[in-house]
Amino acid sequence: GLSAVLEGCVSLRICSSIQLIPLLNIKRPIFSHLDLHQALTEKDIVIAIGPYYVFFSCLKKELPGMGVDPKSYECGNCFTCQTRGRTEWCVLSDDELEVVDQGKVCREYMPGEMIFHEGDECRGVHCIERGLIGIRKMDTQGNEVLLRISHPGDTMGYRSFLAGDEHNNSAEAMEPSVLCFINGQTVLSLLQMNPGLGLRFLRHAASDLNVAEEKVLQSATLPVRARFAHLLMVLKERYGVTGKNGELDLELPLSRQDMAAMIGIRPESMSRTLRSLEEDNIAQFSGRRVHIPSLQCLVDELEIPVGL
Repeated sequence: GLSAVLEGCVSLRICSSIQLIPLLNIKRPIFSHLDLHQALTEKDIVIAIGPYYVFFSCLKKELPGMGVDPKSYECGNCFTCQTRGRTEWCVLSDDELEVVDQGKVCREYMPGEMIFHEGDECRGVHCIERGLIGIRKMDTQGNEVLLRISHPGDTMGYRSFLAGDEHNNSAEAMEPSVLCFINGQTVLSLLQMNPGLGLRFLRHAASDLNVAEEKVLQSATLPVRARFAHLLMVLKERYGVTGKNGELDLELPLSRQDMAAMIGIRPESMSRTLRSLEEDNIAQFSGRRVHIPSLQCLVDELEIPVGL
């Protein structure tokens, strides 16, 4: 084996011959949270930068838990990104966008892979190019509770980064996803060059606060069935297909346990809620598939009964 120790970096144990590329030639780290004791096969090329690692050449085997794919190295172009128009980055000029394009790191995540953990140092922000990301937080019993889901165009970790805090939640890929990581130095430079970017982040934070307050209000005032009906209506926008006769078909992206966490109830209460909706012919559930015979009946569930 060969151990390569780079100044300011960590020590790597390599189990076969490698080619080291000078540190100055490396512009973009690729992976975080890599187990350093995983063996690489012959002719792989490795270099380390801080807690991130760059793999050049084609990996001959997949590293457990990393979902390595040669396509992961190909970053999309920020100028042609289809989600940029609905992100904070839409206010950047072409020159500023070039800074992002040169400084970002792209990576593909498989379902179940963690992007970051609660308590990790926040070194920048992540932008979702495609896929679905679950934002989770640890409860007092050590269980990961789903708080919300993030979609393409969302920027994750910006609040912790701007506050100078550690990540206050965890992010997990719920389906094959591609994320772009923008390091902190690049973000700070862009904020100085374009104050409009900071204003966009401020608006995003205000919107997140409004959503959180609305969720607290729903938990305090709406019955469980109404809360679940509201969740289905939200998911309908992305995952529903409405028929000509007013019926609705949904392919849910969430497990029943995650849906229970999102509306603030226990899994057993979720089972009772689904059963009551089926008995009243409001919805029929088969795995993650939901058939709603009448969308209007689902909307009626959102009405608070008199005297509640």
